[in-house]
Amino acid sequence: MLFTFPDIRIGFLVGIGAGIPNYDGDDEQDVRLGDVVISSDRRNGGGVVYDFGKKLGDGSFETVYASGRPPRSLRTALARLETEYEMRENRTAEDALDQDQFRAKVISWISTIDFAARCHDSIGRRQTGTGLWLLNSIEFKKWLSSLNQTMFCPGIPRAGKTVMASIVIDHLLSTVPNTDVGVAYSCCAYKEQHKAKDLVAALLRQLVRQLPALPEAVKDLYMRHHQRKTLPRRHEFAEVLRYVASGFSQVFLIIDALDECREENCD
Repeated sequence: MLFTFPDIRIGFLVGIGAGIPNYDGDDEQDVRLGDVVISSDRRNGGGVVYDFGKKLGDGSFETVYASGRPPRSLRTALARLETEYEMRENRTAEDALDQDQFRAKVISWISTIDFAARCHDSIGRRQTGTGLWLLNSIEFKKWLSSLNQTMFCPGIPRAGKTVMASIVIDHLLSTVPNTDVGVAYSCCAYKEQHKAKDLVAALLRQLVRQLPALPEAVKDLYMRHHQRKTLPRRHEFAEVLRYVASGFSQVFLIIDALDECREENCD
């Protein structure tokens, strides 16, 4: 071919990667039918004949290289390609790590309140089989299956409202799809003195954690206040909460013991 086409400077011999074993026992080097392989030996150069060689005493297989060394320009291009590929892999891993760290930082900045422990403690006090009357009630099923519904469950102090709320939360977390349905909850405790802004921020934190990536509205809120070293106000959290909630097909919000929040904090 080179005699027929004298202007060709470099020729590639392309074959099919069939019958090549799992080389060196490394899954990342397993060559399958249809793969495109560029082989290069760092010691001798040239192509690699995988099934031509000898087995050494330690069990390893030493291949014999039958082709000649490729031109220097080709070896240089291959080395540059390998370096760029390794650098791209490193940048991708670093970018993914940076994104995960940034996401965790923003979520912690939104709110440090974690109601999961209190909910877990409440559900732990539940007697087996109790609370089914609520889950099986017509009112609950209507609230569960309808949009834009509010179910108000009043009760006297110490009547078990927190346990009932925990039963509802546990039921939702174990039954609703976790792909496009959001579930967020909060519990007001008189001793902790939560403000309305704190509750909204805690709800926002939970919904954001259920998303694979930070919404742009959340990033904008963080960057705006991070640069000014300020904190968002309640209406800002509420606005972003509505934006994030709109990304779900349905969102369930459970608010327990709202009556224990002080009036001056529940504006």
